[in-house]
Amino acid sequence: MNDPNAGIRFSVLDGWRGIAALSLVFIRFESNGSLTFAPFVRNTYLFVDFFFVLSGFVIAHTYGQKLVDRTSVLAFAIKRFGRVWPLHAFMLLLYVVCIEMPRWLGGADAFTERRAPHTILENLLLIHSLGFSGPGGWNTPSWSISTELWTYMIFALVVSLAPNRKTLISALLVLGGLATVIAFSSTGMNVAHTYGFPRCIAGFFAGVLTYEAYLRAKSNPPSRPVLAAAEVLLVIVVVAFVTMADTGPLSFAAPVLFALVVWVFAFEAGPASRILSTAPVQALGAWSYSIYMIALFVGEITTYVLRFVDRLLPSVSFMVQIQHGTESHFGVDVGSRLANDAILVAFVALVVALSAVTYRFIEEPARKLFNRRADQFTEAQRVRSNVPTKSI
Repeated sequence: MNDPNAGIRFSVLDGWRGIAALSLVFIRFESNGSLTFAPFVRNTYLFVDFFFVLSGFVIAHTYGQKLVDRTSVLAFAIKRFGRVWPLHAFMLLLYVVCIEMPRWLGGADAFTERRAPHTILENLLLIHSLGFSGPGGWNTPSWSISTELWTYMIFALVVSLAPNRKTLISALLVLGGLATVIAFSSTGMNVAHTYGFPRCIAGFFAGVLTYEAYLRAKSNPPSRPVLAAAEVLLVIVVVAFVTMADTGPLSFAAPVLFALVVWVFAFEAGPASRILSTAPVQALGAWSYSIYMIALFVGEITTYVLRFVDRLLPSVSFMVQIQHGTESHFGVDVGSRLANDAILVAFVALVVALSAVTYRFIEEPARKLFNRRADQFTEAQRVRSNVPTKSI
């Protein structure tokens, strides 16, 4: 089935994705400055819900009219697996080789408890955050990749088997996923390995519904002044929401708020959209998956390096216990809050720079490889059945 919207790229939403990913980096490395303990920074975990909503929107846009039979569904699965798994597997390898292996070779406890060998297999199969087992101790952000991959498959089944009931089923999945998190979570939307799967389902299918709402409004959208004002207002609301939501009941509104954000910014009509369309922000959008996936590992390695320097130079003490209210954190402190903030900003810059590398040499080659394999599979099925089909 031809989709007249298939060629549209939502560059502004890509920019939002980049900003959201960048915000999450600030919680991957502790420093005794003003930034680390700012309420907005501590609550940036909520941007994962933005990723889920945006993913549902983009997947519905790209594949909503193309998943019509078993061949198209299998090709879709190959492409989505190729989009998320290679970098995930690479980061898992780095954790094994660069963190656990040196501990094992040095005689320290390694490959135990949350990093036991069986958790490696669970991570490789991307089932480690579906609630079948306890949380693994590897690349923690990958919990959302685990849940999202299988949510893709639910979407494919819904679209291919019940296309005329897609809206109803999506709404029920949103309600069911959100109700599950509300009923069982004691930490608001801040759930990962326990109730992360229903959290992902709620956000993703909220994005699917948002795309349908966008299509209905596309032919007669709100005026540009209205959309421009809505953009500015929503930026303010998002900052206030993330700052205040913490892990309380307010956080449950995340999928709804981010659905509204995606809907408004999909029209690309205001001053915020112009900023999000600039080259630097678009680069962040392109690198956002790498930024999200490598930040924690870079933070751990940076911490290990600074602790080694502390041991090497007894007169120096970079890494200390930082007390903030009732919370105690192990982080960097060089004696100046401003300098500590500068170190954190430098860490964020390092993550962005390394993300450009992993995007160039891992993400993109792997994505193209799996896309070719999916297209070859589709073509082979077409030849076998002698029925023309269009590559997805």
